[in-house]
Amino acid sequence: MRLYCHKMGRSRYNVAHIVNSGNIIGGTETATLRIAQTADVSTFRSIALFPSDESARESPVKRLFEDAGFDTGEYAKAEPSFRRPMNFLNASRSIAREIKRRGIHLVHCSETLAAHYSAFGGRLAGVPVLCHVRNRIEEISFRDQTFLRPVSHWAFVSKDTWDHFPYRVRAERGTVLYDGIELAPLCSNDERHQYRTEWKIPKEATVIGMIARVAPQKDYETLIRAAAEVVKAEPNVRFMIVGDHNQADAHREHYNLIRKDIVGLELERYFIFTGFQANVTKFLDLMDIFVLSTNAEGLPLVIIEAMARNKPVVATAVDGVPEIVIQGETGFLVPHNDHLSLASRLLTLIQDPIVANQFGEAGFRAAQTKWSSGRFAKDLNELYLRVLKSEQTNVESGANLGSGPMVTRQQDTP
Repeated sequence: MRLYCHKMGRSRYNVAHIVNSGNIIGGTETATLRIAQTADVSTFRSIALFPSDESARESPVKRLFEDAGFDTGEYAKAEPSFRRPMNFLNASRSIAREIKRRGIHLVHCSETLAAHYSAFGGRLAGVPVLCHVRNRIEEISFRDQTFLRPVSHWAFVSKDTWDHFPYRVRAERGTVLYDGIELAPLCSNDERHQYRTEWKIPKEATVIGMIARVAPQKDYETLIRAAAEVVKAEPNVRFMIVGDHNQADAHREHYNLIRKDIVGLELERYFIFTGFQANVTKFLDLMDIFVLSTNAEGLPLVIIEAMARNKPVVATAVDGVPEIVIQGETGFLVPHNDHLSLASRLLTLIQDPIVANQFGEAGFRAAQTKWSSGRFAKDLNELYLRVLKSEQTNVESGANLGSGPMVTRQQDTP
């Protein structure tokens, strides 16, 4: 394979964001959009590419990028195969032609499945391939690892995600890229009251909110059991769930399952499901406490968003969550699948507003310093330039970016 690379020092580079599916707007899709919006527009021009099947052509994710002002396109998607390689090889060649036609300098895969389908095509085009790893991955077969070898560099959302990644990445091929958010002005008390009125929430009720799609990855079963304990002690409470539960088939199916738990525990009046919301800020503003009950996370940006709105946090201590929430300072961490601990911590914040306010203020300070959009933009732009420069160096030296020993390495916190 002959690689080529554009010389460094040009004024602008084209970045293709490869998205695996265009049908569901979830954390990966919104994070990819945020990256495209964060990259320095004077140096990088972002294009989003989606699978070239009928279901994705008028997809919600594609519209999300187009509404944000980004160009979009399609790429051929075929399952990699050793026994019948021609479909995948032809698709990879098609991807390479599309990359060359659009003058792409860097391919950024939104997650490992996107790299699984497109990394080889990117390398056929002679451009570096960056792959984001956003969630815990338990296992990658030897066969599937083979199709990830063309990846030039890996970006992990947390140290924990890198440490437990089953495809071991040597130090110079990996980076922990912590996310960051834009801080918006806090709402007024009148606005908060208006938001609560819109959702018919009693004036004195404590609102405990969770922002996440209704899916098996999110541990709603534990939250529901914890809610049953909370309402026994503090009945003037509402649990607000902000996330899709009725658009995607998988989400509707899971919602129907957890709805049985809610009905069985006689909690219907305490739960509010809003469905998918493009702008979650006003929902964070009407909440008093933010909760994330979850089975697995890479680095949940929604916790940072909650801290930026002065909200105390209670979250499951899994994966990258402890890299955000400081126990007893910005919130409480609870063991996985432990509804009694979750209920106890929620009740502490309901019954002790002084502690809740202290956690909220500490979280807000952390969002301003450790998790700012400015810091994230700086790290992202430096990573892009480093990967491009590394590619040029390796091409000139004839190095094979997919080979060599692999080890893990801890990275500094932000």
